[in-house]
Amino acid sequence: MSESDSQTILTPQHHEDCVLRESIQFKNLVKTERGEVVSIRPCASEKGKIMAEIELPTRKDELFLDSQLLCRLLRAYKRRFTKMKCSSKLGVGRVMWKARRTYIYKHGKFDVRFALSQDDALKTMDSIGRLILGSIFCKKCGQPAIECALGQCEECVSNNLQSVTLDELSTPLFIKGFEALTEALEISRVTLIETSEIRPISPSQVSKFKSKIQEGVEFFLDSSLKTPEWTNVSASVSSVSLAFSIEDFHEKAVELTEALAKRPGGREEDIQSIRQFEKLALETFKILLKAFHNDDPDRLKLVKQKNSELSELLEKLDSNLSGNILGRIREMYEDASSVWSGLLKSYSS
Repeated sequence: MSESDSQTILTPQHHEDCVLRESIQFKNLVKTERGEVVSIRPCASEKGKIMAEIELPTRKDELFLDSQLLCRLLRAYKRRFTKMKCSSKLGVGRVMWKARRTYIYKHGKFDVRFALSQDDALKTMDSIGRLILGSIFCKKCGQPAIECALGQCEECVSNNLQSVTLDELSTPLFIKGFEALTEALEISRVTLIETSEIRPISPSQVSKFKSKIQEGVEFFLDSSLKTPEWTNVSASVSSVSLAFSIEDFHEKAVELTEALAKRPGGREEDIQSIRQFEKLALETFKILLKAFHNDDPDRLKLVKQKNSELSELLEKLDSNLSGNILGRIREMYEDASSVWSGLLKSYSS
């Protein structure tokens, strides 16, 4: 699809009380969710600028967001930041961006430094909030928004798919994002499938794949920052969720290949079955990507078909496979299939 073609993409429709329908704006959250601007102080190091400390109420188990996803999202966007650090263990991220330094805490506290005013601090938080939306807990299902995006939480996706019209700012960014994911899938296919023997994966191939995934996520998050339409923001989270799922599958497939390479005397039929499994899964992701990209719900028929083939292949895997290897494959299937199960539910309704 060129930048002059269709400007709609296919996404799930979410229930009204899902986090992806909230139109989260931190200025409004401060007013409506008993959040507060705790303090406004002048910056000691820069005259005319302020430090703003803002606290928002927690959403799940005394937390506002998932710290592992926070760090994953910030790392995916790190090339756009001047500086970035994040610790999932401590539950805190720090970014230097557009001359403002922002500290993000898992309990819902935000410190914005070098802001021009309180309003500027809240605007900075709004931008950061769009970048990290996928990590914020949903009050409906209790899962981070990225789990709601494609229905993996099993509660937030309604029984309808929707065509989202992209605005002029979002359209070229989504196109570039989908192109990057398509290239990542091709790298994954060549790396995993088109090899005559089981051997450790080249670090350069892994790096090329990760770079394309990061590139795609960057474009989707760029769109999230620029669009005035909340449906476009929600669509970007769905696209990032798909990108992360592709990345997770590839990483587990690489780990599986490494495990097989260390396993002496692997039978050819076992290796071929595993290759067929990986091939089917990558084809399913590619079809799903095209369904999103081309606003083509009928492609989900093929997703359903591929999912059935994957399920049947799992049942046929030889019992001679070690429990560790078979367990890895089943985990890969369960994680991957959860990505499209919510969509298939909506499509079948």
